[in-house]
Amino acid sequence: MSSSYQPIAAILMNDAVYQGIADQSHSIGTLGHGFTGSGHPVATAVALENLKIIEEEGLVQHAAEMGMILRKGLQQFADHPLVGEVRGVGLIAAVELVADRHTKEPFESVGRLGRYLSKQAHDRGMISRAMGDALAFCPPLNSTEKDINAILGVFGMCLEATQHWFLKNSAQ
Repeated sequence: MSSSYQPIAAILMNDAVYQGIADQSHSIGTLGHGFTGSGHPVATAVALENLKIIEEEGLVQHAAEMGMILRKGLQQFADHPLVGEVRGVGLIAAVELVADRHTKEPFESVGRLGRYLSKQAHDRGMISRAMGDALAFCPPLNSTEKDINAILGVFGMCLEATQHWFLKNSAQ
């Protein structure tokens, strides 16, 4: 809601959950919760302005378009010996590294290759996050096609460097 400019949160619930909370709140006379920053006017104002900008600039549609380019670009690595899966939705994607791409068998030491690949990306100026042996891509909503292509180029270099490191170190 605020693109992390200001802490804010929201919750969605179905009617059955809501009714239980509403019934209990009615019986004690208040909604019993302990969120210190709940309904804070500054956070709410920031979130409302941020949502207005997202809507005015068409960032949801833009993210969908750039996400298609990102996922299509990542698919070029689907046949790489270390890649087990390329997945994503919108402008969020991940490439999972596996010991055997045909069986999707994970590495014995889960996370080792993911951390190495993430460090390679960081050393080349690309922010990413390793989730075990999956590398997450979460570029900004206003990323351009040029930005996405730069991400893909850096990822390709990092993947090759990781494979080289893995082959060198697994032979020892």
